[in-house]
Amino acid sequence: MRSIADINYKIRRGDVSVISADDLSDMVRNGEKVTVDDVDVVTTATRGCMSGTAAILSFRFSDPGLFKKGRIVRFNGIPALPGPAPNENAGFIDTIIYGTQQSIYDPFYGGGHLFRDLIEGKEINVEVETQDRRVLKNNITIRDTNTAKIIGVRNSYKNYQAFTNGSKGVFKTIFHPKGLEGPYKECSVAGCGELNPIENDPYLNAMGIGSKILVNDSEGFIIGLGTKSTIERPSLMIIADMYSMNPDKIGGILTSGGPEVINTIAVPIPILNNDILENAKVLDENIRLPIVDINNRQEIGVSTYKDVWTDLKVNYNKKLCNECSNCLVEEYCPTRSFKNRFLDERDCINCGFCSILCESFECNLGSLKTSIKSEIRDIPITYRASDRFGARNSSILLKKKIEDGEFYLTQFNKPRGGFEPPTC
Repeated sequence: MRSIADINYKIRRGDVSVISADDLSDMVRNGEKVTVDDVDVVTTATRGCMSGTAAILSFRFSDPGLFKKGRIVRFNGIPALPGPAPNENAGFIDTIIYGTQQSIYDPFYGGGHLFRDLIEGKEINVEVETQDRRVLKNNITIRDTNTAKIIGVRNSYKNYQAFTNGSKGVFKTIFHPKGLEGPYKECSVAGCGELNPIENDPYLNAMGIGSKILVNDSEGFIIGLGTKSTIERPSLMIIADMYSMNPDKIGGILTSGGPEVINTIAVPIPILNNDILENAKVLDENIRLPIVDINNRQEIGVSTYKDVWTDLKVNYNKKLCNECSNCLVEEYCPTRSFKNRFLDERDCINCGFCSILCESFECNLGSLKTSIKSEIRDIPITYRASDRFGARNSSILLKKKIEDGEFYLTQFNKPRGGFEPPTC
């Protein structure tokens, strides 16, 4: 047994042992023996589409007395919820903005895009429709706010699902840029497998309320279980200041079901005892990945993450580009990271859809086998809603911060409704 204080003492001394979760899994896969004497902290991470994300902003919009209350607030055309504090005649705005909200002026601009623009320090147009139906306008930057936080109400699920369309035609969905073509012609996947935080701590014995984490490279905290958390599919509720976030780790994506938001979360797993270490030795090939018909959310098969994470990164070969007048990659890239024959890797989330559309992009997405009506089908993966390459970068960053004495672990409380290991 060891304690959080014991690990923090080793961080202060500079002799803490930290291993990234996927590196630990590789060591196990290669037959190496790893004990609690070998590792103090395992760093985990996930990056991808996280719908349950919102921003909380508070700022002075005008001089006092100009308006009594805001009825509707818009940021670059994105509707937001005024309140909960009314700020009568004070000129202040308190507001909550959903990451999935769409601008009324630009269908290709959503809450995730706005969050990144704020973090980058860009000027944002704010419109306030008052109770007496006047529309007041002003411009702000994040420096004008006295509160700017990201809250995730259900992020970092332990286990995700693969979606396919079992019916004829195309099913428009947030889980695909173009829409899933059926019946069973393709599927989309999510989740970072053996790198995922709760996969490494399935009973929440090493994380909980008060655990310090990284959210888009900014220090944040776990504040509870996610809103749809269950024993079968646990998730986390998190919060962090936006001021020190890395804009490259957060942003908007465009799907056939509307705009979505990308987040990156890294969580340290303190190895307090042997049980926690054994849980952290999880392998992709042992993580269940249900295959679900998106029409009715019924499970039709099951695979594992071994069939998903072959190539982590998309590679672009400019020499193979045919310079098409109507570039499908430019049209359907969910982050619009490919323009004028140039791939901006800062924006790319390695979803791999470009490799389905054009031969100048390479990424082995794999396929999932399942039996449907007694017939074995091999359903190709055409889109990944998670970015394991980007998640690994954040896991390594957290590892370095701990090793350099820039990040200490915090005491935590197990959330109410936390999960216990099965008993014999």
